[in-house]
Amino acid sequence: MATEKQIAANRENARRSTGPKSRLGKSRSSRNNLLTGLYGREFVITTIEDPADFDALLSSLTAEFQPESGHEQLLVRQLAREFWMARRAARIEAAVTAHALDAARRDLWGHQAPPAGPTAGAFCLAVAWVRDASRTIARAQRHLAILDRNVARTLRFLNRPKTAVRAREARHAAL
Repeated sequence: MATEKQIAANRENARRSTGPKSRLGKSRSSRNNLLTGLYGREFVITTIEDPADFDALLSSLTAEFQPESGHEQLLVRQLAREFWMARRAARIEAAVTAHALDAARRDLWGHQAPPAGPTAGAFCLAVAWVRDASRTIARAQRHLAILDRNVARTLRFLNRPKTAVRAREARHAAL
């Protein structure tokens, strides 16, 4: 149990640390949970992505699936979000890999040109993988695998109702 002195110190500290005051500070702190863009609440990161690109993807998927019910509209929006996040995870994986390979190349050969042939690339890849980058790359790959499963599941949900409706219509037309 806390002593009176500890409680008083805690109250004093709480009075001094009230969070950001400026509009910019509040905006920054609202994005504290956005580490890689794979965990954030907002799925379009406007500093690196164009919301119009997401809208175009959503429009394309809406035109392709032609959702009729509210449930189908939600599924199409979910599919667009999953595609968007998979695209981001793939970009993260590529960027981390490229950065790790560049760092490994510099460490192995400095400012000299690496030896010709695929062996140099294999050495760079091995060094990059042994380092910390391997965890980041593996994390991006795990996210991609999860998103791939989510896309497949959403597509099954989207195609299921239309298949059932078509089967019913075919049965009625045969009568």
